[in-house]
Amino acid sequence: MTSKNKKASLIKFVLVIIVCFLTDCKESKAQTFANTDFEYGVYKSQPRKWSIEGEGENYSAMLDSTISYKGKKSLHVSLKNAQIFIFIAIPGHLVAGKTIGANVFYKSADSSLNARLLFYNPVDKRSAPSAKTNPSNKDWQLLSNKVHFPDVYPSDRLLLALAAEGNGEFWFDHVQITIDGKEYGNAAPDFREPSADEIKALNNQLVPIRNLDLHSGTADIEPFSRMIKGNTILALGENSHGSSTIYKLKLKLIKYLVEHQNYAVFALEMPTVEADIINYYVQYGKGSKSDIIKNLTYPSWQTHEMLDIIEWIRTYNTSHVRKVAFRGFDMQNGDSALKAMKVFAQVNDPLLLNKILELEQRYTSQHKTPDDLSFIHHKAEDMSIYLGLRRYDQVTTQEIETIRHYAGIFLQSAALIQNPPQSKSRDIYMAGNIDWIIKHSDPGTKIIVSGDNTHISKASGKMGSVLSEIYHKKYLAVGFTYNTGSYSAYGAAKYYEVYPSYPGTYEYFFSKSRSKTFILDIRNNHDLSFLNHPAGFRSIGSKPQETTQFSEINLTSHFDIIMYTEHSDPTTGL
Repeated sequence: MTSKNKKASLIKFVLVIIVCFLTDCKESKAQTFANTDFEYGVYKSQPRKWSIEGEGENYSAMLDSTISYKGKKSLHVSLKNAQIFIFIAIPGHLVAGKTIGANVFYKSADSSLNARLLFYNPVDKRSAPSAKTNPSNKDWQLLSNKVHFPDVYPSDRLLLALAAEGNGEFWFDHVQITIDGKEYGNAAPDFREPSADEIKALNNQLVPIRNLDLHSGTADIEPFSRMIKGNTILALGENSHGSSTIYKLKLKLIKYLVEHQNYAVFALEMPTVEADIINYYVQYGKGSKSDIIKNLTYPSWQTHEMLDIIEWIRTYNTSHVRKVAFRGFDMQNGDSALKAMKVFAQVNDPLLLNKILELEQRYTSQHKTPDDLSFIHHKAEDMSIYLGLRRYDQVTTQEIETIRHYAGIFLQSAALIQNPPQSKSRDIYMAGNIDWIIKHSDPGTKIIVSGDNTHISKASGKMGSVLSEIYHKKYLAVGFTYNTGSYSAYGAAKYYEVYPSYPGTYEYFFSKSRSKTFILDIRNNHDLSFLNHPAGFRSIGSKPQETTQFSEINLTSHFDIIMYTEHSDPTTGL
C-alpha cells in the first residue's frame, strides 16, 4: 500500500470514529428489522416478528393484501367479545434513559371498537397506554404514544403493543418507532437460511437422544450429567402443556436424575395444596388414582403422561429409603389453601378458626369493597404471624410451617385476583414458593422444577430470573421445543396443529441437524453464531395458538440448555 493510500485509509478511519461518536454506534449496530409495515408474513398470513396474545370469545389477526395504509399489506384484526395484543420487544439497554415514541395508523369497520398503543414493562407490570380511541369514521387515523424511561430500567426488554378490544374489525399499518427521535426497527429483513458451517457446528455440539422409551437405558443421557454439574435446581420447561413427546422426554430425564444424580423433589406448576395431597400418595401410598386425578386440577395435567410421571415416582419410592417428594408451586387456587387452613383450625385452634371464618366471610362476598381487600390482605398476614408464634402440643413444627405456607398461598391467590397495590406477579410468587420448598427440604436436596418455558426462563421478571438471582449458577433453565406435529390445549378440538417453522426461527435451524431429538448446551457457545441473535422461538402454553406460535427472543438470555425434538404428538386426556 502506498503512503498516499495509507493516508486516505487513516482519514477514512478517523471519519468513521467521528461519525460513531456523534451518532452512537452502539445504537446504530442495534438497529433491527421489525416488519413495521406488515409486509412480511408466514404460515396462515401471520406477521413476522410480532407476537399475538388475546382473551375472549374469539379473535384473529392476519395480514391483509386488500387494504393498506402504506405498502401492499396491513394487519387485519377480527374480534368477537375479545381483546387482543399484538406486540414486539425493544431491548432494555436501548430503553434506559431514553424517550421511546411510537405511531401506528389504524382504521375500523365498526365504531364500537377501541384501540390503544401501549408500552409495557414486564418486570414491574407497569403499562403506559395511550388514550382509548373510538374511530369516528372509516378513514385511516393516527394513534401515538411517547414515554421517557429512567436511566435505571429494570427489565431486559420493553414491549410495544397494539391493543384492540370489542366486537368487529380493525386494520393496523405503518408502525413507526423512535428512540430519542431516531427511527428504530426499519432495517432490511434479516431472516436467512443457516449456513453449512453453522449446521456443522450444531451437529458437532448437540447430544443425540436415541430413544424416548423409559427402559432404553441411560447411555444417551449420560453426557447431560456434565452439563448440570454443580446444579441443585434444574428447571425443565415446555413450549406447550400438551405435547406427549415432551413429557416422555421429561420422564426419561426424571428417571435418570433421580436414580443417578440424587434429585429428590419434583415440583410442578400446579396448586400447592393439591400437590401435597398427591405427595401423600407417592410417598406413603395414601389415596387412589381417582384421588390423584381429582387433584390434578388443571386440565393440562389430567393426562396419561402426567399420571405416568406420578406413578413412576410412587413406584420408585416403594423400593427406596430416600423418597422423592411431589410438590406444587402455583397459587391460582386459594380456595383449597383456605379450606386446608380451616380444617387444621377446626381440630387444633378455635381462636384461629374464628379468624379464618371472619376472613372467609369477606373473601366469599360477591361485592368486595377496597376495605374488604385490605382486610383480606392484613388478616392473612396476621394469621401467618400468629401461627409462627403459636405452639401446639400435638402438632409438629413442620405441620405449622405448612399451614403458614398455605396462608401465604391464599394471600398470593387473592392478590392475583383482586390486584391490590401491594400485589406481585405470578412469576415472583412462584419463585418464592419454590424457594420455600427448597428451604423446607433437607439441606443439599436437589429439585426438579417443571413448568412452562415462559416461567422457567431467565428473562427479567420471570420466575427463573428470580431464582437465578437467588441461587446463581445452581439454577439451570432447560427450554423444550419441537418442530412439527400436533399438541393438546384448552379448546374444543382434540388436538391442534403445530405451525411449520421458517428461516428466522430457532426451530428451523435445529431441524437442519442430523438428530431428531437432542440436548444442546447453549452457554458460552461462540461457535453457534446463529444463537447469538434474536429469532423466533415457539411458544404455545395451555391454550390453542391459532395466531402466531413464535415469539422473538434471544435464546441464550432465556435458557442454559435446549431440549429439542423434531415431532410432537398430543397428550392423551384421562
